[in-house]
Order: sequence, then structure tokens, then C-alpha cells
Amino acid sequence: MTEMTTGFGASLAFGAATGNALPAFASDTYTVVPKIEELTVPSTTRDTEEFNTLDVKSKQRLVGSISVDQGEATLVRDFESVAQDVLRDNANAAVAVRRNWRFQLPNAGAEIHYCVGYVSKFKYAGLNNNGRIQFALEITVDGDLVIVP
Repeated sequence: MTEMTTGFGASLAFGAATGNALPAFASDTYTVVPKIEELTVPSTTRDTEEFNTLDVKSKQRLVGSISVDQGEATLVRDFESVAQDVLRDNANAAVAVRRNWRFQLPNAGAEIHYCVGYVSKFKYAGLNNNGRIQFALEITVDGDLVIVP
């Protein structure tokens, strides 16, 4: 099976709506971010804590709450791209701009990960002699992660 041998077909998109109250993920209108070289989809982790007690030899575990990691991407900067300009402007805004985000995976079922978040980083990541200017994009998730298989 060749599924997931390459990232071709993966995409990142941000919703048009902004603010504290956002529409449901499916109701928003999305703009696809062009020229992505690498993409890290947000994922969930559950905090756990180990401790010893005097009455049991083995370690005990306390299972905590779920947290969502940030999403990250490396972009080839396209100075003609309105979508990339929006990301730059959101990163430099005086107040964090909350949006819906859509991460689409390249598997056969085109699994989609939705979240609410804001651009916490849009900065130069590299410049090479081929004329490629790379930018690092970081999306801090502000809420739950919804996965649609």
C-alpha cells in the first residue's frame, strides 16, 4: 500500500470568521495556505503523573486532562499570496486573531483535523541561493481538536 508514503495532497486552511464566537467548523469558509513544504498536524496528549505510596510496591498513576499540541508548517514565502499576507498580519496583530483551522491529511479517506487557534509565529526560517525564502508558521490551538475520518 502506498498510502501516506508522501505528503502530496495534504493541506492547511484557515477560516474567514474571526473572534471569540466562531461558527461551526463545517459552516466556515476556508482559504488554503499555498506553498507548504512541511506540515505538523496538532495532536492530543494526556498528562500523567506517577507516584509511590507506602502500601504498594509499584508506581501508581494519576491520569490527567487532555491537551492539544500546536500545529506547525514551513512555507515557501509567496509575496504575491494574499493568504500568506493574512497569516503574517495575524501574527503581528495587537490582539490574537482566533480562527477555525482545517488540516487535511493525504490518506485515502482524506482525514480532516479541525481546531480553533491563532497564529503565534510567522517568521523567517531560512533563505537559500536558489531564491527560496522559508517561513515558519506556528498555530496555537485554543480549544479542542475535532477529527473527521
